This record gives sequence, C-alpha cells and structure tokens, in this order.
Amino acid sequence: MKEVEKEDEKTGEIYYEELECTKKELVLRLKNRLKLDSVIAFAKRNHISINDIMDDIEKIKAEWKARVIRDKIKAEGNSTLLEVWNAIRDFEPLRQYNKEFHYQDTLAQFLKSKFPSTEIEVSRGSTRPDIVVKNIAIEIKGPTSHKDLMSIADKCMRYKQYFPHLICVLFNVNVSKQFYKDWLQGIENSYPDVEIMKF
Repeated sequence: MKEVEKEDEKTGEIYYEELECTKKELVLRLKNRLKLDSVIAFAKRNHISINDIMDDIEKIKAEWKARVIRDKIKAEGNSTLLEVWNAIRDFEPLRQYNKEFHYQDTLAQFLKSKFPSTEIEVSRGSTRPDIVVKNIAIEIKGPTSHKDLMSIADKCMRYKQYFPHLICVLFNVNVSKQFYKDWLQGIENSYPDVEIMKF
C-alpha cells in the first residue's frame, strides 16, 4: 500500500488515498531504504547463505579498486609502474602454490618475458625484495598469515629508501576478512604510494 496525495475537485481540500503498490514500486521503495549492512545482518540472523553474493560484492570492490589504482598511476605519469602492475594483474599461475618461492619464481619468469630487466632478490642496503623490475620492488607473501602481513609495514619503511616504487603481492591470504580490512586500511593510510595486490 502507498499513500497518494489528492485534491478534492469541489472543495479544493487535500486528502490521502491508499493505493496498492506494484511489485516494482515496492522493490524500489525497499531498495532506497535498505542498506547492505541491514540485509547482511538479516541474512545472518535467519541463517540465509549469502556467500555467493558477498563474493560478488568483493569482486566488484576489487575491480573498482583496480580502476582507481590504474587511474592514480596514470595520473602520476609512471607508465612503467602501470605496465608492471597490469602484468601482475594478468598473471595467472599454473596451479595453487603452497610455497612463496615457487610463486615468486613463476611470477619472475612471467615478468621477465615482458620486462627483460627483471631480477630476483636484488640487495640494496638492508633490503632484498623478491623481484625487481627496473626501479620497482616487488615483495611476495604467501600463503599469507598474520605474521606475514605484519612484516610488510617494516618492508614498506625500508624498501622505500632504496626503491621509488613498491608492489606487495599477496596470495592465499589466511586471515579473517576484518583483520585484512583493518590491516589494508592502515597500510594505505601510512604508505599511500605502496600498491597492495591480493590474489
């Protein structure tokens, strides 16, 4: 039901008449009033599985974030960083890796085919990033635990002294969504020029 304001033709008085809503109107009204958090809370309370919807939301957020990062890198005018970032996004490992070294080796070979200057574990000062492409340090973590995420802040601080750009590649992240979200927000606030890529 919805209330519609009407005017009496004879007296000019305003009155409200209740009319049946169409399904489309009802959905539109609900959509405009509900927030995603309310829908999620309702689903959890009523044991309704929404994992597929949440996965879709995460994918959409990741795609949006990727667009924002691409736009940011383009605005900075660093085409090499954008090319490396895009290449890493396009990288599809042959299989699931349980060890960082194997993932690092496969990614390095993939990058070397596109960027011949790619090197593995180049030491500069007290730093030794997993992969270096031109002046871009790439740090790989995976399977990624709490401890691995905590070590990245230290690496951000040290690597930025020797490399103008740092990309952190995370795979098989094994922490809660809330912990990861809080950690990522902290890294983005403290090191806005460090790119974090999660696979």
